[in-house]
Amino acid sequence: MVADFQDGQDQLGVSAAVEVERLGISQVGSDTLIVWEGQAIALLKGMNSSQISGTDFVLA
Repeated sequence: MVADFQDGQDQLGVSAAVEVERLGISQVGSDTLIVWEGQAIALLKGMNSSQISGTDFVLA
């Protein structure tokens, strides 16, 4: 869970094995759930899913 993610300022680190364009990004109440291959990898508290794009991810 990420409680203080700020679009345009923060980025989420993902493994090189993750294809960002294949991530599932969905709205769950007031939060954004990010899923890779059926597994939840992040929950962004208070973030609208429409604000999340490929630029919010960086290879870690």
